[in-house]
Amino acid sequence: MLCARATTLLRELTTSRHLPSFDADALRSIAGEMRELLEIILSTIQAAAGDLASPRVAAGVLVHHRAVQRNKRAALAYLHARLDRIVALRWSAGGDVLEVGAGGVGDQLGPAEVTFARRHAELLGTYAEEVGLDLIAEAVPPSEVYVEVRVKHDGGMILTEDGGACVLRKGSAHFLRVSDVEGLIRQGTLEQVV
Repeated sequence: MLCARATTLLRELTTSRHLPSFDADALRSIAGEMRELLEIILSTIQAAAGDLASPRVAAGVLVHHRAVQRNKRAALAYLHARLDRIVALRWSAGGDVLEVGAGGVGDQLGPAEVTFARRHAELLGTYAEEVGLDLIAEAVPPSEVYVEVRVKHDGGMILTEDGGACVLRKGSAHFLRVSDVEGLIRQGTLEQVV
């Protein structure tokens, strides 16, 4: 069936709650189908050299051309949706999106997507430095200045805004300013105790 692989690929991505692994083989298969369809169009046009106005020839060329366009749209929609999810993950998880495992999706990205994610993170970092704002900080002010957190993964030592230091060891609990730990909560190093 025409465009079956492209439709399946796009459906798998849109119904998935997480970011599935990049499917380069499926994209190659779609590109191969598009080449085959274009060859069919070309051979049909060459075979009907003097009879291009025939409804039968015109319909065959049109159907195959529309299939090529549909495959192209589906492949581009797949790539665009993946990039949208990578950008959304960058905003929600911070800079650790490219890490492998533990909330990162680095092992599920294609080479071009890894390059895109790194360049996107660099641009956000450069812009944040120039503007002087933490762009991934919460947009809504916290209701409490201090929050109790529990350490999920060893995080080393952090320096707080008031000049103090805190060592983050797995399983330990701390009462810290939200502004000091909101990035670590978002990354998954800390969890807020409710």
